Amino acid sequence: MTAKLNSSIFYRTMALHRMLKTNCVVHLKCCNNSSANSNSEKAQKMILFWENEMVHKTNLQYDVLSEEEKIIHNMHDEAVRKGHFTYNDPITNERILTRLRHYLRGKCCGNACRHCVYDHENVIDEYKLRVRTFNTSFWTYPPVEKDVEFDDSCYFDGTNLKVQTNRRSASTTFEFSAR
Repeated sequence: MTAKLNSSIFYRTMALHRMLKTNCVVHLKCCNNSSANSNSEKAQKMILFWENEMVHKTNLQYDVLSEEEKIIHNMHDEAVRKGHFTYNDPITNERILTRLRHYLRGKCCGNACRHCVYDHENVIDEYKLRVRTFNTSFWTYPPVEKDVEFDDSCYFDGTNLKVQTNRRSASTTFEFSAR
């Protein structure tokens, strides 16, 4: 399957090279501008992306990935093959940007994205930079630990914030007025 995928990427890259040499106007999904020069630049970016994607595929160690990571990798891979900029995370159902979108953006957005191709160069969150790991397919982070457990002892009744504490069978209620 990997050889088939690499050959598919290779043929796409070669087709884009042929289009550029013949000065064909290439219509890509990322193109909103109809100028031939803009299309040529975007086609050149796509060629570079697919070349980098081939390098990424050769460095991938699929057997090292966990089952969840394999699912994420496969969903991302399918989205990139189809030219999509996002896919839905199978666990959280959040929209995740693909490497294709990051590459075409041209710089790191600073959000410590899963598929950042710019090594998180604009991320300012020191914690994320310190705990991140690259699993040969994408960036991962340890699960976020909750500092405070949510319980029903604190609630808002529409006008007042009410906090109830239970210590040694003594019940205390505090009310904070919103006025």
